[in-house]
Amino acid sequence: MELERFRNRRSTLPPWALVGEGVLAGLAGTAVMTAAQTRLVPRLPIPEGPQPRKKPEYPPEPEAKGEPATETTARRIARGLGRRSLSKAQKKQAGNLVHFGVGAVWGGLLSLVLPRPTIGQGLAFGALVWAVNDNGILPLLRIASWPNRYPPGVHVKALLAHLAYGAGTAWALRRVVGATTR
Repeated sequence: MELERFRNRRSTLPPWALVGEGVLAGLAGTAVMTAAQTRLVPRLPIPEGPQPRKKPEYPPEPEAKGEPATETTARRIARGLGRRSLSKAQKKQAGNLVHFGVGAVWGGLLSLVLPRPTIGQGLAFGALVWAVNDNGILPLLRIASWPNRYPPGVHVKALLAHLAYGAGTAWALRRVVGATTR
């Protein structure tokens, strides 16, 4: 009965409403990912493994060395669009906005493809986001190096954080949908 009500409701919602639900779920999933990245994953005994023959190539800007990809992105946006520099505190805040913004966009896309994903589908989605973002988009934009330049442990840690994102986004999307169908 509830599944039928859900299907009827989904067929009447415009795409922008589906995306809105996904954006909210993506923000929640990003909060889960952030907690996993900062509190859980660093405590796991994951060895880095063998070092690749080639070292990571950082973006050409000197300030990018040791800078998280989200802060590099925020700095480039501020410099390119705003024609201004960011202080260290502003860059950290702007990097968080980039992090949550990217998570919201992916959540919006998920809701269009899988309006009510299972946790297993969320895990697969998180792995997809990791593969596309970390191993495709960031290297193409010269924000990070290609995957073969990082030791395996770095990839494992990043993948675990993205799995947390995917599961959190799927859970939140089911909760948002469940709350609006009652």
